[in-house]
Amino acid sequence: GMTDHASGGCSTIESALINLLPLADNGCMTPLADGTCIKTQGLGLGSLAINPAQAAIGVDQRGFVNEDIRRDIGAYEYLEGGQQCSQIGIVVNDDPVAGFLAEVSNSYELNQAITCANLDDQTADNIEFLTDINLDKQYTPNDGKGATGTVSIKTPMTIYGNGHVLQRNPNYPCVIDDIEESNEFRIIHVSSSGVVSFNNIKLKNGCVDSDSSTSKGAGILNNGTLSLTNSQISDNEADSGAGISNISLAEIFVMDKVIISNNVAHIQGGGIENTLATITTIQNSIIKNNSC
Repeated sequence: GMTDHASGGCSTIESALINLLPLADNGCMTPLADGTCIKTQGLGLGSLAINPAQAAIGVDQRGFVNEDIRRDIGAYEYLEGGQQCSQIGIVVNDDPVAGFLAEVSNSYELNQAITCANLDDQTADNIEFLTDINLDKQYTPNDGKGATGTVSIKTPMTIYGNGHVLQRNPNYPCVIDDIEESNEFRIIHVSSSGVVSFNNIKLKNGCVDSDSSTSKGAGILNNGTLSLTNSQISDNEADSGAGISNISLAEIFVMDKVIISNNVAHIQGGGIENTLATITTIQNSIIKNNSC
């Protein structure tokens, strides 16, 4: 419960005024072993649980420090997106033209970097891999498109793989039976507002398995604008568009020096599914050994 200290001990404050958000991964300073953060219920803008406590510096359950010298009620300290990113070492709008550069070496750092990049749609932020990265858990739940192991890309950004692999844990099986298991998820989702360029990266072992109409894009599900250079998409499995599913007014702008191979679709589009969408340029690329 919550008290306003003015109602004889029993609060008259409606729970709706607290604006408590659903349980979710809201970021953290130190991740769990699987690269995700302990789930918390966030406070929405305007919540009466924001800043009612007396002046104090403290740390919330996620490890973030309150920046306005007043504590929020509960385990979650409300922070603006830029404040939270700054505490994990990413300064949003560091360069208004080039954006920020975030170096990542595990799934936690990658997902936090994408989250911070999504805050600003005016600059193209940069994410650079320092090593191969395995994805061990669904990060973005199935919202009708199947689950994804990373944060959905919603703004302009460039991801430099430096030859490294981004893959669903290679020890996980993939059984396409229209029943989603917790270890079944795609690698990348680009939302309708996302504009992303991948350079020198390998995306592997994605598995999308919900119902057959939404089990698409185990490597990449593209609803936005996608460019790929000097990259590989392989060993992914879904009902449709196992390597890449390019759908719903999306665009593959450039695909240059890309290998799409050994992807398996159970209905259509082993390598690429292109439905009500555009592929502008494919050059110097190989699409081979895909099946459906």
